[in-house]
Amino acid sequence: MVRRLALLGSVLALAAACSSAGTGAGSAEEATDDAPASEVVAESPSAPATTEEPEATIRDFDFGTVRWREAVAGEFRRIGTDDVGRVFAVGDTAYADVNDDGHDDALVGLEITDGNGYEQIFYIWTWDAAKEKAVQVENPIAREFRCGDAVEKVAGGDGAFTITERLRFQGQDLPDCAATPPIKVQRSVRLEDNWPVLTTGQGGHGGICPQPQGTDALFDLEGIPVHPGPREETGTLDASVVTKFAEVDVWDHLWLYRENWMLIHFLPASRGAGDGFAEYGDYVPCGWVYLEDDQRPIPH
Repeated sequence: MVRRLALLGSVLALAAACSSAGTGAGSAEEATDDAPASEVVAESPSAPATTEEPEATIRDFDFGTVRWREAVAGEFRRIGTDDVGRVFAVGDTAYADVNDDGHDDALVGLEITDGNGYEQIFYIWTWDAAKEKAVQVENPIAREFRCGDAVEKVAGGDGAFTITERLRFQGQDLPDCAATPPIKVQRSVRLEDNWPVLTTGQGGHGGICPQPQGTDALFDLEGIPVHPGPREETGTLDASVVTKFAEVDVWDHLWLYRENWMLIHFLPASRGAGDGFAEYGDYVPCGWVYLEDDQRPIPH
């Protein structure tokens, strides 16, 4: 009897030991299952921050890398020294949105040095945002040269470029080469149908306008419309004010010859307050008239 009780006690003790071992294993698994997710799941790495490059503008453009159309001499030029020793360099620059496309454009000088000779010719370049490149407008805006006209300053403003310059009358001989030209001008220029037009006074041609000799014959316009540029799309000037004209001599300015379009100086019947001509000062503005039957000799 005692042996049976002892054997039964041994069996119960063994069963209790097995039950205790099983409970321990289950507790370990439960502890793992109940652990916070941060301890059992690896966090995804953060995506690297991306930096958007700023949109390119004409202010970033290198005008020393492009071919220039030098309209005064009718040649194409690149920045640097040519095969006859003339040096071409990028000159003074101003910026403004002058064609209302939302992008700045540039007014840039092309400096030309040839021995003792020096000149700087200013051109407008517009900005092609899609191609990220500058595009030259064909007509020169201003020019300074030794013993000639002088450009004192170029600046960009609200939708226009402002040019401050000193001009000579055509054919005028000053006492010496260094003498200051007599006509002081400040004019503002923008683009209309990609042509430079004045925003000053009554408007007019915004490119180089050779000043008259003072002896040019004046004629009545008699209803002939005057345009700021040699194309209909540039509009017309106020015919009630612009009533007189004289033909501009373009033989020394060949880039200003356009078939069927004549460059003129225009004037009012008389200068008076409120006609807009006071804003020109001593400057005589230019405009264009259409000639249906153009019989002029082609200048060369």
